[in-house]
Amino acid sequence: MARCKLFEPGGLPAHEVRRKKLTGRWSEFFLARLQQISPDVETAFIDPGDFTTRVKERHDVDKTFAHSSVGGSPRAATNVALLLALRDLGRVDPAVRVPPLLIIDSLLAGLGSQGLDHATGLRLINTFIDIADDASPDGYACQVIAATNDPLPRS
Repeated sequence: MARCKLFEPGGLPAHEVRRKKLTGRWSEFFLARLQQISPDVETAFIDPGDFTTRVKERHDVDKTFAHSSVGGSPRAATNVALLLALRDLGRVDPAVRVPPLLIIDSLLAGLGSQGLDHATGLRLINTFIDIADDASPDGYACQVIAATNDPLPRS
């Protein structure tokens, strides 16, 4: 039995158009979450072909995840923002199925206790505290388990 491919106007298969639309929306959430964690982020983009992330911070060139620092706040912020943005996308598009549990071990590992790393760490923790109170429109709560050695800045 032959399979029929659906094409959108412009010649792209329907699934490609859908993927581009979803990664475009995901990129919007990704940028918003990154800016919540790191206010210096100007642009953020998720490539619809290979899901590579590109992030540009103020006074810097845009970088892929591989070209970010080896560890510390840039990679932690990118990972966390990407996961939270996927959660956000799943909440506005029921076809995007995202597990309602996010587990992050050693969230602040590699971050210093002073200066920029300390500020980023506080914003990361506060972001998780904020989403803990975020009611889900589908009636299912998202649980976040983040292991950290430090006390939370607020309950």
